Amino acid sequence: FFLEFPAYQYVLSIFYRVFGTSIVVARMMNLAYFTLSFWLVYKFVKQLFSEQLAIWSAIIFSLIPSSIFFFGHAIHPDVFAMTTILGALYLLSQTKKPVLSTILA
Repeated sequence: FFLEFPAYQYVLSIFYRVFGTSIVVARMMNLAYFTLSFWLVYKFVKQLFSEQLAIWSAIIFSLIPSSIFFFGHAIHPDVFAMTTILGALYLLSQTKKPVLSTILA
């Protein structure tokens, strides 16, 4: 029984097997996670609004205290937020025009 699906732990174990068990490996994985989340926020807002607003949204996302906390520590980040943004991008890519129901989904 899990409170949440341990995807982060599975991926981290693969990184540990490839690169060895080190705190640097865990922090580099969090860096990759943060960079991917930053890019996904940028793409999501750019598809909905404008490039300038997407840049500002990504900057604000990078300055949120929880983003800074998870990036600087080798602990479990919020994978659910990243997969939610990724799912929203997929839904937006399947429609010609973003409609309110697609955005809210």
